Amino acid sequence: MKRSKFTEAQIAFALRQSETQVEEICRQMDFPQATFFNWKKKYGGLGVPELHKLRQLEEENAQDNSPFFTFGGMKVPLSRRL
Repeated sequence: MKRSKFTEAQIAFALRQSETQVEEICRQMDFPQATFFNWKKKYGGLGVPELHKLRQLEEENAQDNSPFFTFGGMKVPLSRRL
């Protein structure tokens, strides 16, 4: 998964500022409106600690879905039998 260039604090700040004009927020922070609405759909109502924990879990989950497992310090494809 591609890592966002925005921190959890920046995302939470942008979502908290949603009472003002969305166009203004997006222009100030230099990201498209579609990104703002995706964040709002995905992270709406979460604070900075919750966002940080969610991103950590997503990264761990992405690593767990690897088609390899570690066997004696070697990466072995799951389809290969020992």
